[in-house]
Amino acid sequence: MNASIDTMQDNYVLILSGYDPTGNAGIIRDCLVCDQLQVLYRAFPTAITAQNDSQYFGAMATSDELFDKFSRSLTNKSLSSIKIGMLCDVKTVDNVCKIITKAKQLNPSVGVVWDPVIRTSSGGKLISQEGLSLALDKILSHTSVITPNAEEICLLIDKAFQPNLKRHDLVHEFYDKFKTNIYLKGGHLAEKNTDTYFDGTRELIFTGDRWEGSRRGTGCSLATAIACFIAKGLSLKESCLQAKKNLQVFFK
Repeated sequence: MNASIDTMQDNYVLILSGYDPTGNAGIIRDCLVCDQLQVLYRAFPTAITAQNDSQYFGAMATSDELFDKFSRSLTNKSLSSIKIGMLCDVKTVDNVCKIITKAKQLNPSVGVVWDPVIRTSSGGKLISQEGLSLALDKILSHTSVITPNAEEICLLIDKAFQPNLKRHDLVHEFYDKFKTNIYLKGGHLAEKNTDTYFDGTRELIFTGDRWEGSRRGTGCSLATAIACFIAKGLSLKESCLQAKKNLQVFFK
């Protein structure tokens, strides 16, 4: 589907996320979502991880040299949205910022969806504290919407996580601090599978079927789906709604 991306005029998504060898999350899952939604994409790994379904062993960030070469390969102005996942460390954040700058030269209105993955499901650390602080300073200002889960948003706003926290309070506290559109995934809260989008003015609630047990890859799939619908020409709010609807189909 992506063989002729450099000569086609169709809008496409740029995926910048980590490689998970299980394929249940990360860049492999992102590509599968794009295929399911029939959206062209270009994917570049920000890091390579060593993990299985129950344990995380570590990661190696993609080199500055390879990031630079990939940046030079971006020439198609049909780039419509970027999905950002694993950022690993300070150097990775700097390199992703350079990619965003290049992307905005190609298309000043490019949408940026950041899924701030901080830890794996098994507890492995995916980004250094210094890297996260720099990302909040440099990447958030370019972000159209950020898609944390409840535990991640608590880390971002320096709040102790509790399952009984209120979605309304969390998104408002985040927006007051960062002035960035937020889509809060509510799976870790008491009211499961109820998500909240807030843009500083209007709060939207998205609900879906409740799943049994835990499922890996739902967070990265949602963020990628939002980026896909932006590439299809939908508004940000409508992209969030359609992403939530399609996620219910992907994981049935």
